[in-house]
Amino acid sequence: MDKSLKLIKSVEDYLEVMYNLEKKKGVIKIKDIASEMNVKPPSVVEALKKLAELDIVFYEPYKDIRLNVIGVEIAEEVIHKHKILKNFLHILGVDMRTADEDACS
Repeated sequence: MDKSLKLIKSVEDYLEVMYNLEKKKGVIKIKDIASEMNVKPPSVVEALKKLAELDIVFYEPYKDIRLNVIGVEIAEEVIHKHKILKNFLHILGVDMRTADEDACS
């Protein structure tokens, strides 16, 4: 994947959710992604297909879903940026909940 590829927000959201699910549960499931993102499972499947085409995730129907090395790197970068922005907003006086929501958007 080209490092200069600009990822749209929804791709970043999927990667962040998938990374956190894998860390928390040890496994990534379509139903868990759908629940976390408040979307329907078919939407998750379509997103996974696109992410697999971009060589960011390993996805085949009815098999384990995993972020590959590039997916992990991107997810960690997104999470890092999210934390920095959230902390910056909090320093400016924004409450943590609002800062977290704003940093995510």
